[in-house]
Amino acid sequence: MSSKYGTLNYAAPEIFTQEQYNAPVTDIFSAGIILFIMVTGHPPFCKPDVSDIRYKHILNNNLDQFWELIDKKNTSSAAPYSEEFKELVTMMMSPNPLVRPSLAEVKSHAWFTGKLYEEEQTMASDTNMAG
Repeated sequence: MSSKYGTLNYAAPEIFTQEQYNAPVTDIFSAGIILFIMVTGHPPFCKPDVSDIRYKHILNNNLDQFWELIDKKNTSSAAPYSEEFKELVTMMMSPNPLVRPSLAEVKSHAWFTGKLYEEEQTMASDTNMAG
């Protein structure tokens, strides 16, 4: 494909080039952004532009620096971002579409298949976040 559909803040980097792209692979990038928002409560970057430092880190595959900035933004006492979560999102938001995981690989990832929080843990976490 070469047309630009959808919300640009969720678009994979290859959408902004004039080249052909693989729609299902670009959807993995977008799904990574949605997953990131669902877990963290905020988008991974403000706008898909090199003037946005977090987006620039993604584009340049400087994902350690990206996560450092994200961790600084996290003001809760308990970091909610497990290494499995970071690994999965990093893979999904890779600037290189050729190395992004397939949907089957996402669904079989350790974060996706891991243990769910018990109700008491979730309630305790909500109480801690409320202040």
